[in-house]
Amino acid sequence: MPIKMERLNMAVKCLGYLALQVKDKKEIEKLACTIMGMQKVAGPSVGAENDYYRIDQRAHRLIVMPGEEDKLYCAGWQVADSAALEEVRDKLSARDMKWEELSEKDCAVRGVDEGLAFLDPAANRHDVCVGELEADDPFQSPVGVSRFITGDMGMGHVVLPAPAFEETFEFLREVLGFELSDELPVPMGAGGPVLRVRFMHCANPRHHSLAIFEGQHPAGCVHWMLEVPDLDTVGLAMDRAEQQGMPLFATLGRHTNDNMLSVYFMSPGGIGVEYGCDGLQMDWKDWKPTILESGDLWGHQYAMMKDL
Repeated sequence: MPIKMERLNMAVKCLGYLALQVKDKKEIEKLACTIMGMQKVAGPSVGAENDYYRIDQRAHRLIVMPGEEDKLYCAGWQVADSAALEEVRDKLSARDMKWEELSEKDCAVRGVDEGLAFLDPAANRHDVCVGELEADDPFQSPVGVSRFITGDMGMGHVVLPAPAFEETFEFLREVLGFELSDELPVPMGAGGPVLRVRFMHCANPRHHSLAIFEGQHPAGCVHWMLEVPDLDTVGLAMDRAEQQGMPLFATLGRHTNDNMLSVYFMSPGGIGVEYGCDGLQMDWKDWKPTILESGDLWGHQYAMMKDL
C-alpha cells in the first residue's frame, strides 16, 4: 500500500556514531571485537574512562561509557556544515524545545568539531554534529574483517522506541529532515497489539539510517546495525558467537525492505545488534513509501520479541 508524503529538505547526512552506557564494558568488548571484528582504539585523554571502537577511517564510531545501567546514551547524526547545524538549532528553538551545545570535552569524546544535543518527543537523546575526526592509520580488525560498509552512508542504522509515535515521527521529519522509506506493522505475539515500525532515510543511499518502533524498550534502543561486505563475513561472526556462547537476538534471515541478509546478536540491556550484508543502496528521486506485508523474506526468528 503506497503512502503519500511531501518531501522535505534532508538536514542529516548519516549516522555518525552511537554512545552506549554499560555496567560491564568487557561484555561489549567481546561482542564488538571478538564477534563482529571492530577495532578497539585509544580515545581522547579527556574521555579516558570510556572505550572506543573503529570500523573505518573515522577515529571511532562506537563510544562505550561506564554506567549504572545498560542503555543507549545517544545517537550522533552528521550534518554537512555549521549552517545546517544552525538550521536545526533554529527549528528546535521555534518549537520551544530544550537543547544544549556540546562542550569541548563532549566534542573531543565524539570526535566532532561542534554539535548540539536534545531529546525527541519519545525522550530519545540525539546529537547533531559537524566534522569527523579521522584516524592516522588504516582500520585493522582483530579477527580479519576486511571492511565495513560505511563511507557517505555512515555507521549503519539504529532503531529507537517511540511510544509517542506520530509526534516523534513528525519531529524527526520536520526538524532533522528524515524521510519515510516504508512502514511495517508488527504483531506482538498471539492476542497482542500490532505495533508499527517506520523506517526512515536521510541524505544517503542506505535504505534506512533510523527507524522508530511504536512501543517501549527498557534500554532505549531496539537494535543497531553494522553492514559488512559478504555472507562469509556474517557466517564467520556467527561461528565466533557460537564458540563464545553469545546468544542470538534473531537467527539468520533476509529482510524484505532493504534486502539485508543478517543475523542479530544480543548486547547488554537486551539491545539487538544486526550484522549483515547485501543492503540495498537506493535512488530516492522517485521513491514512494509503502506499508509492508512482512518484514522478512525468510528467517529472522526473533528470540526476544516477546520481551519488547
